Amino acid sequence: MKQAIIILASTAFALGGPGAAAQDEPDEAEIGVVKIFSATYDRRGRNKGAGSGSGFVINDRGYIATNHHVVNGRTTIYVVPDGGSVSGAVAYGQSNATVIDADEELDIAILRVNDPSAFKPATLASVLPEKGKQVYAVGFPGSAEARDLATPILRVDATITTGVLSRKSYGPWTNSGKPLEQLQHSADVSWGNSGGPLKDECGRVIGINTEISLKAIGNNMTVVPGVNFASNISELFKILDVHGIEYSALDIPCLSTADQSAEDLVSIQRTLRWTLVSGAAALGALLFAGVMLLRRPRERVVQVVESYSHALRRSGQGERSTMRPAEQGRPQQGQQTRAPVRLIGRDSKGGEVRMDMDDSRLRRGVVVGRATSDRAFDIPDDSVSRAHAQFGLDGEKLTIKDLGSTNGTYVNGRKLKEHAPEAIRAGDEIKLGGVVISVR
Repeated sequence: MKQAIIILASTAFALGGPGAAAQDEPDEAEIGVVKIFSATYDRRGRNKGAGSGSGFVINDRGYIATNHHVVNGRTTIYVVPDGGSVSGAVAYGQSNATVIDADEELDIAILRVNDPSAFKPATLASVLPEKGKQVYAVGFPGSAEARDLATPILRVDATITTGVLSRKSYGPWTNSGKPLEQLQHSADVSWGNSGGPLKDECGRVIGINTEISLKAIGNNMTVVPGVNFASNISELFKILDVHGIEYSALDIPCLSTADQSAEDLVSIQRTLRWTLVSGAAALGALLFAGVMLLRRPRERVVQVVESYSHALRRSGQGERSTMRPAEQGRPQQGQQTRAPVRLIGRDSKGGEVRMDMDDSRLRRGVVVGRATSDRAFDIPDDSVSRAHAQFGLDGEKLTIKDLGSTNGTYVNGRKLKEHAPEAIRAGDEIKLGGVVISVR
């Protein structure tokens, strides 16, 4: 157990002894969460200790992130996805995963399960919520899991606790360890939560839960409530990059329910203002036209109404209603096409990627790649094929399809089938080889 006591002592969640085991919808928060059973046996096959921890799935190839101290020195490691079940004999006597990397000072480990088919990846985020925003700790606290050990079949059901992101800091887990980016939060955790994900309100992983805080009172230690620590997800990304392990991370801020409601309220207010202003103007024009009808010839009335219509079109308020449905989405003479889709991201070397696609181009199909026929959609990155993927419109739906690329096309971490269009929308993350872009 790690300790660094000055006034408050931060300590890693201890593994148990022998036999120890914005998000509106809880099931969203549980996606990608796994429980890790581990045990140590001597040369004679005698059990010298067992415990459990938490983790989360990085990608669809079976890579798992957890804490170093969850698997350190363990002879067997068995990983079960949330919602699964396993017998105690299998969980603590067999292995279905191997350790790929384990950094003791960063307290991060990467595993890989033998059969990834039952493991759904969690959504990762490279953008942290603001200080004070709600976060979720998801995992398997030992105090809650201990009662399950009495049953012959261990059922894996994650515990979710809520809190806020208290602050972001930088420092080592121990006095002599490597410094790293840390996230302090108030979501309740305990031993057994080690290695589990800290998630934002959108259910995206932003950190790896690692330590709780203890306070020294005489010769005793007591837990400090509401002061817990996770490593920033960016520390995991560095390790994944070193090993060349593929992952996807959204770089779009999470809008909480309150944030979204505020945006919706602003939109409604704007609509009401426009309706009131345009309605008053229309009523005024009609009243004026009525007066003119009594005093002037019909031609004058038509002129007044047409003048009002032209004024609305110049201000953009009446433009959409003057177009027939078949003409919408088709540029008019002298009118610039709009750009409904913007792709923003980074290539494999950290360079910015930005592309705008308007309706007319999308209806023809926009091919992106390393060397396309349209230089505006070239991505000079060796991980991208010459003609990698194609964006298009199916009615009003934005689509993407892989064109048989070498390194594949991924949407929110899921690999697409070749030449099979799939609908995408704003907020989705697209991965082309080593290039990660988001749809705006």
